Amino acid sequence: MTFSFIGVLLLVLSVPLWTCRLVLFLGLNPRSRGIVKRVRRRGGSAIRFAARTFGVTLAAFGVVFALLVVFRFLKYGDLHIRSLSEIFRNRLYVGHGEIDSHVDTLVYDQALPVGLILFCLIFSAGLALVVSALRDIFLIQKLKRRLARLERAQKREDARTA
Repeated sequence: MTFSFIGVLLLVLSVPLWTCRLVLFLGLNPRSRGIVKRVRRRGGSAIRFAARTFGVTLAAFGVVFALLVVFRFLKYGDLHIRSLSEIFRNRLYVGHGEIDSHVDTLVYDQALPVGLILFCLIFSAGLALVVSALRDIFLIQKLKRRLARLERAQKREDARTA
């Protein structure tokens, strides 16, 4: 349950971060924008990062659920887990009846592998969006500091020659 909450929280957090990134990017001059684009192309792709994160979280979740199944078999002698609602007693709800019934249908009433993949997908997408926005924000701020330092050095050089 906490895992899905963190995934949703990351998705919600990515919206203001991408807005901040867009504002900072639009505040740059065209030359600086070109620099940011080139550096981003050289860096790792956010899609590849999301795919790796998805694979790792899916493997980790798979191991945890395999342990749960083994423990259930040792305790009760059966493997009777069909949906996520049998595992997650506490659920993430909005508080609105129609939305919550759709959340139940789309997430908690799914077969265990489908729900597992859905949780991992939400988490990895949210994490990739947040990390790539933060990377771009830090990159733009670092570029602005370096350009300001270069401009100050150029002004000092011009003052010496004048």
